[in-house]
Amino acid sequence: EEWAPASINLPLRGGDSIWVPDGGRTELQTKDGTHLRLNEGSALEILASEDGSYQFYLAQGRAYINFGARDDSVIQIDTPLSSTRVFEKTVFKVDVDEDGNSTVSVIRGLVDVESRSGRSSINGGKSISIGEDGYAEISSLGPSDEWEKWNRSRDKKILRGTGAQYLPEELRPYSNDLDGHGRWV
Repeated sequence: EEWAPASINLPLRGGDSIWVPDGGRTELQTKDGTHLRLNEGSALEILASEDGSYQFYLAQGRAYINFGARDDSVIQIDTPLSSTRVFEKTVFKVDVDEDGNSTVSVIRGLVDVESRSGRSSINGGKSISIGEDGYAEISSLGPSDEWEKWNRSRDKKILRGTGAQYLPEELRPYSNDLDGHGRWV
């Protein structure tokens, strides 16, 4: 019922909320290897997390999601004005400003975005902005900002990991945590 500082490797579940203070960033990792990162000033609620199906509510802030989907996986990111669903491996961002206006940017893959103005499928290299009036505008992605560059460098670090081959299937998404702390024998 009260806010408490989070610690590294803190297990989270449906009903938990996360607030990232000024100057902070956080990274969540699911069992299937999906990484969801939040920038400072972000508020996220975990609505559901069950066996490859994840639903989050981003009330404000910036989220970067590298969804490592399996055949039966889905991730849904809801905002005050939209709902984004992803069913295949996709890298995308969701930004919610102070007024609740939402922008979903797809770096790689495909997302389905639903709002009061309807449903749209957005491919990599495109973004959709949804305003308070419900109007949705699709455009090409602009240049990468510092937030996106930081996330891409995190993704590269995770992909460079070599330990996955030494671990059982259920532990492979966590091999990157072990890679930086010794060597595999």
